[in-house]
Amino acid sequence: MMGVPTETIEDLKATRNLILQLVKDNPNCIVFPPNKFRPLPGTELYELAQNEWGYEMPDTLEEWANIEVEADISNQWYDRKIAI
Repeated sequence: MMGVPTETIEDLKATRNLILQLVKDNPNCIVFPPNKFRPLPGTELYELAQNEWGYEMPDTLEEWANIEVEADISNQWYDRKIAI
């Protein structure tokens, strides 16, 4: 998973390095791209995203579609080095 509000560029690099190490250790492994974090009500990270960064839950199906797998990750809690 990636795109968590508390994630740093160092965290992202560590995830990348782990994936690369897994492939190096086992070239036949199947690696899927990390899932993107989606704040869900009732979770601690939802509260953090909402209270610290003003995250608002999508209201329409179109808004929900924009946060699904193929959409951009939220840049509300990323600095420009990560969000680009």
